[in-house]
Amino acid sequence: MSLPAARKQAYAAAGGGVRPDPSEGEERGQLPGGEEVVAEPPARTEKEAQDRADAILVSSQQGLVEATGTTIGLPDLRAGRTVNIRGTGYHFDGRYAVVSSTHTLGDNGYRTSFTARRVGPDFAS
Repeated sequence: MSLPAARKQAYAAAGGGVRPDPSEGEERGQLPGGEEVVAEPPARTEKEAQDRADAILVSSQQGLVEATGTTIGLPDLRAGRTVNIRGTGYHFDGRYAVVSSTHTLGDNGYRTSFTARRVGPDFAS
């Protein structure tokens, strides 16, 4: 079933470019290359479809980069906090959410070990 031109849905791929309507020639949701079809709610314009595709891409990338580290004892470094990690290169520098931390007091003094997941490339103020 084809929608009238005025009501035809717009389709876009994250990262730019409009792709063909997946219902034309391929079964919906079964796109090559592991693409994901999001049909609800329908996009009314190419810009809306592009914005939604980009937002889904950014959301799906959250947490793909994980950092672990050990530092001097920092009592405030605990799960739920956001930290800025720098000095690891362009691809890894950025904001991370601490998901776990362990505080130890031993022969080396007070130390904090942590695990954090990337939440953004830009630094918090």
